[in-house]
Amino acid sequence: MKLLIDAGDPNNTRTQPIESGFLKREELLNIYANCGGLLHAENPFGKEKRFHKFLSDAPKLMLKITALLDKHVVNLLGDNNMIMVLMNLGYEKEVQIGVYHKAQ
Repeated sequence: MKLLIDAGDPNNTRTQPIESGFLKREELLNIYANCGGLLHAENPFGKEKRFHKFLSDAPKLMLKITALLDKHVVNLLGDNNMIMVLMNLGYEKEVQIGVYHKAQ
């Protein structure tokens, strides 16, 4: 689950799920494939590599990656704990990690 810290909560105790603005699985797979294609030797009979397209998309992708990792929850399969990771609270430089036990 991707989280958004409630701006009206000075203690950062409330979060809201967000649905967009972060890197999604399909985008990551496309980036991975594009990077692999750009890094390998060019095939003289293949398509021309589009370095300029990748470079122009990079700033937008970096924002989406940052949004993905900035504040998120990790749920491990078969574990009753939830790990909340807060990478950028604005006032705090250190990454904050909280482990919470799921209510049954």
